[in-house]
Amino acid sequence: MKPSLKFFYITAIPLYVGLLTGCAYDYAPEASFGESVRQGIVAQTINPKGVGHDRIEPGFDGSAAKANVDRYIKSFEQPQSLGSVLRLGVGNQPIETPIGSK
Repeated sequence: MKPSLKFFYITAIPLYVGLLTGCAYDYAPEASFGESVRQGIVAQTINPKGVGHDRIEPGFDGSAAKANVDRYIKSFEQPQSLGSVLRLGVGNQPIETPIGSK
């Protein structure tokens, strides 16, 4: 064997193996791992307590609910007008442009 190849086998290969084992580690997650995700899911759930705990809030009766629904439906009968001027705010001075003109 050549001296340079012998040096390679004796020193370089064990050095590379030692460096590679330094990169290997045992992963153990924390006890609270994923807790923020679970809290986010609960915060976005409509009824976090589950079925059977959905009480009607006191003070909101049927006539008030019907008035709200009627007002919502009437809002679609007369849509809001956009007006004849489109205002574009550029800097401090708005530019007035009639709709439909180029």
